[in-house]
This record gives sequence, structure tokens and C-alpha cells, in this order.
Amino acid sequence: MMVSHNHQTTYSPVRKINTLYAVGNYQLSGNPVWDEIRITGSGLKKENAVVQVINTAGQLLITKSVTLDPGENQVNIPVHQLAPGLYFVKLSKGGSAPETFRVIKQ
Repeated sequence: MMVSHNHQTTYSPVRKINTLYAVGNYQLSGNPVWDEIRITGSGLKKENAVVQVINTAGQLLITKSVTLDPGENQVNIPVHQLAPGLYFVKLSKGGSAPETFRVIKQ
């Protein structure tokens, strides 16, 4: 919309609209967990990722390499062997900063 010096309004034609998509929008599904950690989300391109499960002492307990496809993705990490407690789950993709989640294992 444009306003002229005499306060008349006019509208310019729409030439192009850019839509922004959430890239790397992943979340932990179901917390606390019992048998598996489930990470869900969507991406715009196919990319390799690594999921790590780390305990509160900083020890790396589980590492899983996955391929994320364009669109919706779900990554399941079995954790039935872990003791109940607090863990950190780190999802690292391409050149972006890792996403870290806190999860409670029951």
C-alpha cells in the first residue's frame, strides 16, 4: 500500500511472495521415554545427520547415523538398556548448529 502526499492510498500489484519454511525444525516426541527416543520434524533437503545420547557426566553412550529426507522425518533411538535418569540428545546435521534436547528415561 502506498500513501500519497494528499493522503490517498493506492495498492501496488503483487509481484512475488517468498514463504519462509522452518529449516531443521526437529523436536523430541514423548518425554519421559521408556524404550525409545523419538525425534520428529521436517526438512527441505536430503541430508546426513548424527544423533548422540549423552549422560549428565558427559559420556557419549549412543551414536546413530541417519539420513533425513525432504519432508517429514522420524528417528527412533532404542534406549531400553539405559538406566533411568536425565540424558541429552544431540542432533547434528550438515553445517548447521546441533540441536540438543533433554530427555528423562524412566
